[in-house]
Amino acid sequence: MDSPSKIMEATDPQPVIELATSYWRSATFLAANKLGLFAKLGDMSLTAAEIASAIGARTDNVEGLLRALCSLKLLRKEGEHYANTPTAKVFLVPGRSTYLGEAIQYMQDVYHAWGNLSEAISNGGPATSPQLQLGGDNSKTRSFVLGMHNRALAIAPGIVEKVDLTGMRKLFDVGGGPGTYSLLFCTKYPDLRSEVLDLPAVVSVAREIVAEWQMNSRVEFRCGSYLDDKFGEENDAVLMSGILHRETAETCRQIICRAADSVKSGGICVAADVFLNAEKDGPEMATLFALNMFLTSDSGGAHSWTEIESWMEEAGLKNLETIHLDPPAPHTIVVGRKA
Repeated sequence: MDSPSKIMEATDPQPVIELATSYWRSATFLAANKLGLFAKLGDMSLTAAEIASAIGARTDNVEGLLRALCSLKLLRKEGEHYANTPTAKVFLVPGRSTYLGEAIQYMQDVYHAWGNLSEAISNGGPATSPQLQLGGDNSKTRSFVLGMHNRALAIAPGIVEKVDLTGMRKLFDVGGGPGTYSLLFCTKYPDLRSEVLDLPAVVSVAREIVAEWQMNSRVEFRCGSYLDDKFGEENDAVLMSGILHRETAETCRQIICRAADSVKSGGICVAADVFLNAEKDGPEMATLFALNMFLTSDSGGAHSWTEIESWMEEAGLKNLETIHLDPPAPHTIVVGRKA
């Protein structure tokens, strides 16, 4: 046992305590979002009793939550009234293009899985059925697809800006989910059309999003699985965004090879995802994201961007370019061109 003097020399325990209790903050936030509290407030200022009535809860139960949300800088208090802060208004009130409420709901859906991380490590993941968000539960699937759309609206503009599709007419979006990337690419490039391949339950929700954008004639869907279905021929570009983290290294190799085969000479393959660094010890977001995929998918995790580069080279792609999006975006893009 260490001597008292050694103990006194120990570093500040506060970081350890903060790590142990950090879920208190996220649980508070997730509960408020699930209760629809930010949406009910909107641009208004309400008392605790009025908020409690709006969300169907007792006032004394709500008051503690409201105080905690104020300390988290999501609400502000003026006398007896509470209002959303600018951050909450921008990201947590429905109807705004910056709304992230559905993406936050997905975090709520996998919250219990994280509570079982130690068991999953001991017994093998996943800690929840991967199919719940992919058609097994209609509500969770809808939240998952809309959440992907929320997140993509924040990430995709950076990717669309960095990836040049000038002169291209045919994009194939592998496992494109809500079709957000295809929508933004087609908006930027008027002559571009995109075909999105994804599972039937995902496509059902995604078609609603594309219809809202009035882009049905240029963003089309094909129901299927990127593990089995063909990627077509003579594509100008193939986009693999947010799918490789669900698959093993060998499956990723196969997907990239099939993408390269489907691209015509001079075309490009684009992989965009949350990738690890070469040493696989960071960035922090990527290491935690890998654990989330371990908990929620059959073969998920995270690969390094150097692995993606090597797999593209193996597939015969040339002139590789790796682009790291500016913080806080956690994504990296790897682009390869077919000779």
